[in-house]
Amino acid sequence: RRKKHDFGFVAAEQKIMVIAIEPLLREAIANLVDNAIGHLAEAGHITLTVSRDARTAKVTVADNGPGMSAAES
Repeated sequence: RRKKHDFGFVAAEQKIMVIAIEPLLREAIANLVDNAIGHLAEAGHITLTVSRDARTAKVTVADNGPGMSAAES
C-alpha cells in the first residue's frame, strides 16, 4: 500500500555556497528524507529546510512522525 505524504521545501532567503562532494551530500539528504518517510503514518508531512548563518549552511528534515526517544538520540 502506498503512503501519501505532503512534502514542503523552505529555501534560504539568500543563495548558499557549499563546498561538498555532491553525490555524498545528495545521499545524506536522501537518507534523511527516506528515514522520515519510513517512520510516518499513512498521511504525514515532511519539510526540508535549507538555511544559513554567517558561516554555515544547515539542512533540516522535519516530519510529524513519532520522533525519537531520549535513549535513541
